Amino acid sequence: MAGIDRVDCIQKLPDADRAIALLKELKRHSEPILRARGWRVLRLYEICCCTAGGKNLGVGGFCCPRGDKVTSERIALRLRKPHSHELCDFDHAMRILIHEISHIVHGNHSANFYELMEELSTQYDKYKKTG
Repeated sequence: MAGIDRVDCIQKLPDADRAIALLKELKRHSEPILRARGWRVLRLYEICCCTAGGKNLGVGGFCCPRGDKVTSERIALRLRKPHSHELCDFDHAMRILIHEISHIVHGNHSANFYELMEELSTQYDKYKKTG
């Protein structure tokens, strides 16, 4: 089944209810892209400066592709500004998600990766305009 199976936020952080709502909205907005290509993300979740996966503050997220060019075991997103834990806006988080979704097919930051990322961004912009 294409799309995102599960979303998780960090419950102990402030505004956890807003974080899970943001993840669910990201899921809703990204699923048309994923379904159109038959891609699947098993888990979309939050990382922050307080978690092991979020210690490198230069990383906005990461993808762990299965290697089949169709499935990601998990995609992690930094939804909060480091240390203040203030939630980022939706558009910023969506840009990071599109970047990470592109890693399902291309593990490195090659020309093909950026070409796919641009294609997905254009596709997303069209979906946004048509509702």
